[in-house]
Amino acid sequence: QAFHWIKVPCPGPAMSSLLQEAVAKAEEAEETVLADVEHADVLETLEAAEADLEKAETSAVANLEKLEASAVADAEKVGAAAVADVEKIDAAAVAEAEKIGTVVADDLKGMEELLPAEHLTALRLAPSIAVLLKESPFGPSFPPEAEVQEFAAEFFGQPRKLYILTLKTKGQNVSPAEQVMRLWPLVEAATHEFRADGPWMWTLRPKEVSDALLTVEVLGLKTKEPPWKQILYWLRIMKSADSSFFLQAVQSQYGRDVAYCLAWASFWVQELWPLAAIMFTMAVSGASPVGEEGYLLVGARRICWEIGKVLALLWGVALAFRSQYVLDILPLPPPSGHPQHDLYRKVEDIPNRAYLESQPQGIKYAKLVCLACPAVLLYFAFVGLVIMLQIQLAFFLKFDWGDCVNLDCVDPGVKHGFAGTLAGIACDITLAIIFALFHAILGPLSAWIADLQNHRTLASRQFGADMLTIILDCISKLGICTVYAFIFVPAWKEQTCAAEGPDLSCPCEDDWQTALFGDSAMSCLHARLPVDYRRVMFNDFLEGCFVVAPFIDILIGTILPRILVLGLEAAHSYGSLACCPFRGLLRLLALIFAADGATVGGLKYVLSGFPFQRSAGEDEEKKETFSDRALQKNCLRRFEPGIEMLIMKLNVVWILFLCYLKPVGMIVMLVASWLDLHMKTIRMTYGSRCPDQPRGYELMHEETYAFLRGAVCASIGWSVGMSLITYNDDLPQWNAEWLAFLLLAWIIISVVLMQFSHVTTCRCFVSAHGKVAPQPEP
Repeated sequence: QAFHWIKVPCPGPAMSSLLQEAVAKAEEAEETVLADVEHADVLETLEAAEADLEKAETSAVANLEKLEASAVADAEKVGAAAVADVEKIDAAAVAEAEKIGTVVADDLKGMEELLPAEHLTALRLAPSIAVLLKESPFGPSFPPEAEVQEFAAEFFGQPRKLYILTLKTKGQNVSPAEQVMRLWPLVEAATHEFRADGPWMWTLRPKEVSDALLTVEVLGLKTKEPPWKQILYWLRIMKSADSSFFLQAVQSQYGRDVAYCLAWASFWVQELWPLAAIMFTMAVSGASPVGEEGYLLVGARRICWEIGKVLALLWGVALAFRSQYVLDILPLPPPSGHPQHDLYRKVEDIPNRAYLESQPQGIKYAKLVCLACPAVLLYFAFVGLVIMLQIQLAFFLKFDWGDCVNLDCVDPGVKHGFAGTLAGIACDITLAIIFALFHAILGPLSAWIADLQNHRTLASRQFGADMLTIILDCISKLGICTVYAFIFVPAWKEQTCAAEGPDLSCPCEDDWQTALFGDSAMSCLHARLPVDYRRVMFNDFLEGCFVVAPFIDILIGTILPRILVLGLEAAHSYGSLACCPFRGLLRLLALIFAADGATVGGLKYVLSGFPFQRSAGEDEEKKETFSDRALQKNCLRRFEPGIEMLIMKLNVVWILFLCYLKPVGMIVMLVASWLDLHMKTIRMTYGSRCPDQPRGYELMHEETYAFLRGAVCASIGWSVGMSLITYNDDLPQWNAEWLAFLLLAWIIISVVLMQFSHVTTCRCFVSAHGKVAPQPEP
């Protein structure tokens, strides 16, 4: 209405002023109304937003509470499961640790009546680590976990400090082997910068431990079984349930690798019995490829010999597969996560400090081709030369000195009596010494080639060196048999002269052998002796391999070192006049057969005597005796489980390749293996130095399995060659060159298979253990 009024024209001035006032009031009222409306809208919007915000906050809080409750519930479930799993693992680890740490106490419950109390106590004694360092005003900082004894000593007149460290266990259930594994890296890191020329670190175990272990081996097999079963256990025809007690005691003291070595030796003797039964049956039935005069047999005796040969090969196949059961003889290994399991893992994962990570693969293969291959060829040339000289020595004794061509004999004793027999035995002993010489050369050669292969870990490097040593040593030892069986004995060409018997009038070939050795050259005797006569000579050679060589190994490896050690101790104790004329000879023999040449100073030891001298001091007499014993023990060669396994593998090759040629010799080999099994403990405890650091047996086990597969494959080719080449009168009519080439290719493929298995095993082992963590230089 006010607007309508405003539009109406008003003629008077009073009326105009009233209208203006009304219009102003109306505009103010309009602005007030509009402001109130806008304010009301804003308030409504704010109230709605606040309501929505409150609803959202309430919903978010509710959802958050739900999520928190769900997360807490899930965490409680996972935590409870994790706690339960940890408790289970801890309980298993504690139980296993108690079992391993108190292995002697647990297993001696049934043996307390057999073992004296002093032996029970001795098996719980802690080992020590001896360190010989140069004198320094600031000595090494040893770890607080070790108890340290210090002695003054001399090494060839140079002052040294002898430290003997023992781990502080304080009632913990820690096995002696675990103590060494814990303490060894700590001592190595603390003393590396103080190392002097000569010996550095070695492990010591009390003499009472050696006595106790020997007693456990002798008495540990005594059970409540009938006497006839005890005899079978003792002969290793049957496996006793209590035989693992000795292996567990060895594992507790020396580590899993030594226990595996002794377990394999026991398994080896047990597996030889079935083969010995087969060979005994062959000997009784007269199975043989040739008769007493060397002529080939046909009929039942030859068929029985071929069947026996097949059975021997099947025994080898069974041996390769059954070797996996060696682990059943050993005590159960600690579970994953167990402290002892982690210690063995750390030992296997020690990095090789000589590993070149930046080296290309092409450089590595170039080194192997340009350096390793020529070195191996030079080694084989040396082996061939030595084998040829040994064969010519045997031929000289028989045919020149013994005149066996005219006397129709194979032994110089027919002409010279006892002196000739002794000369033949000396020739066999020379062969055994030659084999030992080959092995002494192979150790450094294989280690050098393993360095060229650039292994990442020390364990894989050792595995590669061991496998290469096995292959080359087998080829070396089979080399002399190969010369006899496939070069000297077979009639590669039709023999017109000396077909009925030895004939000195037959012309000799004009070659380098005849020029060097005259009428006793192998090529000359091959032309003058009939093939039957040469087969008799080969059979006589095998008698030395099976009858003399095994006992020579025991004599050289166990008996002679122990006699030399006792003789040197007596010479050292009785003064300068007691054994003065014999000291030089004793030292020379000890250096060859018993002493560690690097420790005693090589030939300097022969001239100067015992390299160590304990300096005069105020120590107690007991400590003086202990320090003297520590220094004397270091002079002996270290007991190496890998070397012991190598010897057994060589015996496997010897038997797989030659046992069916000398069935009676197999019985002698069984007796020698059984004696060597019982001699290993004496050699390990009294005739050698303790192994330095315990190791696992996984790589050693895989290496053995790979070797057995390759050896069985190679023995098949060798066996076929014996039937088709050595004992085949129709060989001149055959294409013999191609046959020999195929058999040689088969054996080479078997060796390559063995080496390929070694490479695959190394890679699988490294990938299973993961990438090796780098360790700082000590």
